[in-house]
Amino acid sequence: MQSNNVNKDNSFNIIMGSRLKLYRNIEGYKFTNKLEVEEGRRLSEKVTDILANNIENIKVINLWEGEEIENGSIYKESGIITEKFNKNKDFASFLISKEKKFYVMVNEDNHIRLQIENSGNNIKEMYNTLNDIDDLLEENLNYSFDEKLGYLTPNIKNIGTAFTCSIIMHLPMLTSRDRISNINKGLKRIGMAMQGLYGEKAKAYGDVYEIYNEITTGISEEEILENLLTVSENIKNEEINIREEVLEKYPEEIEDRVFRAYGILKNARILNWLEAMALISDLRLGAELSLIDMNKCDLDKIMILTRDSVMKENLNKMLSSRELRIERAKLVKELI
Repeated sequence: MQSNNVNKDNSFNIIMGSRLKLYRNIEGYKFTNKLEVEEGRRLSEKVTDILANNIENIKVINLWEGEEIENGSIYKESGIITEKFNKNKDFASFLISKEKKFYVMVNEDNHIRLQIENSGNNIKEMYNTLNDIDDLLEENLNYSFDEKLGYLTPNIKNIGTAFTCSIIMHLPMLTSRDRISNINKGLKRIGMAMQGLYGEKAKAYGDVYEIYNEITTGISEEEILENLLTVSENIKNEEINIREEVLEKYPEEIEDRVFRAYGILKNARILNWLEAMALISDLRLGAELSLIDMNKCDLDKIMILTRDSVMKENLNKMLSSRELRIERAKLVKELI
């Protein structure tokens, strides 16, 4: 379980994943808040037919046909499925690739949301995939586009490229040093921002943050990607510097923090989600520092699988808050 070699180089796996989104709307159709059901369904079928006929191993779910989205609560907790999407279930469609890395939401806020996710920060490769699918749709549909404004969207914040990208990072040391607020202020000055991936924007449960672009006009998609890569590298290096300093000065305290978390997670009988998130963050830190031999991707999944809504769906029964805490402790013990 314990690794003998403390990882003090720059290969810490601080970057947990990346997420890219493109928003598109179709000329001649009202925005989704004004769409009639039949018109919305025709639009959904037009989009899904193009994708299903040209992309292998993609599953189409038309929400109005009553088919349940498998693991729907996980997609909701991950921010893939939104309340607005469920609200438009009378004419919305959900498409997912076999590898569960690429998603299309039809008739959410926008007519089309293309989304691709992956572990690591290979966002240029991800962007190429996303761009190919966007080109396929643009060859067969007339996008709502203005020569001056760019791609038109119902949310003025997204017009222009209508492209957002983000990198998800684990930053326990920057959090403990209260550096996050200052970093976010610096990001705001260059049209970017960061927020907690789980919980409220001001609080990042599990010390997990999403760094993303806020500006989509007056800048190209390629420039957005380059800016994100640059700032994420800078943030990663800040986190690494603090880790190296703490490891040098307080190695026993760090080891105690990691193995204390492991002991609690492995032996707890009752566990609430916030406590679990804090302990899993400590455990992930240990894995990143090679203090403990654990799969980081598995730990990331536990953060989702232990959410109340996901547990209720997977257990297929209603549980009291006390019963949920008991079941969570059992689940965590089994998974780690």
